[in-house]
Amino acid sequence: MITRHHLVLALMCSLILGIAVFPSAPGALAALAGGACIGAVLPDIHMTKPKRRGFRTITWYITRFSACICIPALCQAYYAFWEMNLCPSDKRLTHSVPGSMFIGVTVIAIAAVPVLLLGPSPMSVILLAFISGILSGLILHFMEDICTRKGVTPFFPFSSVKIAGSIRPCDRTDSRIAQYHVHHCWMAVVVIGLHSAGHWTEPLSLSVSLIALALCLGLMVWFSDVHIETGKSATGFPDH
Repeated sequence: MITRHHLVLALMCSLILGIAVFPSAPGALAALAGGACIGAVLPDIHMTKPKRRGFRTITWYITRFSACICIPALCQAYYAFWEMNLCPSDKRLTHSVPGSMFIGVTVIAIAAVPVLLLGPSPMSVILLAFISGILSGLILHFMEDICTRKGVTPFFPFSSVKIAGSIRPCDRTDSRIAQYHVHHCWMAVVVIGLHSAGHWTEPLSLSVSLIALALCLGLMVWFSDVHIETGKSATGFPDH
């Protein structure tokens, strides 16, 4: 999906879950939502720099973390351990489980230093919420892209098996993405409204938020006609 779709859907999902995890900590909730938006665009290393300065320029600079820090190290690891000489600009590197995990581990490794220095404090809670948001954004990016026709290759470069849907993000005649936005927004409003009423315990609030999040993602995958396409692995042998 294109950038604005990733940002809106990730923001709504983070609010659905965050209101139950941080019910009385607006700073941590905001950090979780902000981190989710950043994590939702980190895998898009193929994004070109906009000619005009604007909102997309900010997202392009965010993706440089993956392109300039994570991808060179990931390609070196693939070459050192499996002798795979991969193209650093291949977006399949980050649109895969190994690539997303590598970005997540890199974020955790960098953020571990300030967390340890801060110790138990409100700032460390906010930072942990921000890191959790980035990790959840990476997962949401993966879930959203499997709904598109280009899909994702979850086990690249070890396998070319692809999971794809039927969504064309730039096709304005397809109303499904707009419907996903409405579903996510309404679910966020309902969950936040029910939580604000204060008629349930924290465990029940978390359960309701998880169910609401699962419904949003499940319906998105279902209506996108997601399917599995087999291919060849990096070794040239058919996948089974």
